[in-house]
Amino acid sequence: MDGEVVTTQNGKGQTLVEVAATAEENRVVVTQNGKGQTLVKLTTTTDGTGVVETQNGKGGTLVEIGATADGEGAIKTENGKGKALVQIGASNSGGGHLSTLNLEGQVLVDLGANVEGTGVVTTDNGKGQSLVVLSANSDGGVIGTLNNQGEITSQTP
Repeated sequence: MDGEVVTTQNGKGQTLVEVAATAEENRVVVTQNGKGQTLVKLTTTTDGTGVVETQNGKGGTLVEIGATADGEGAIKTENGKGKALVQIGASNSGGGHLSTLNLEGQVLVDLGANVEGTGVVTTDNGKGQSLVVLSANSDGGVIGTLNNQGEITSQTP
């Protein structure tokens, strides 16, 4: 890191906590295990938001808590190899949103709110195509199935 750094070390001289200001004026607090591997990192970003990240001691992120570019709260879990598995945050319609993803980063299940402010659950084929949609509207509940081309194959009611 370029900038000012303060460290706390154990009796063996190994850094356990590092507090720093980077050249980009970000602030960073890092806790490490005795092997020098990062376990928790608190950071300010260039856009002024904060991020808390936990790692597996091998450089892989496990959980990241922060803010989206729109200033909404966000949580992401990863498998330790850099692949996101679950994302929680705000939907485009302003409600809550939860997505599970496959190892290629494609959505498998989405839970959120539609533009009417009612709940929506979609299951996808892992290739970006929704196959089942459950939602509510002013008339009640709707269940729809789609084929791999996105064409409606059934809808109730």
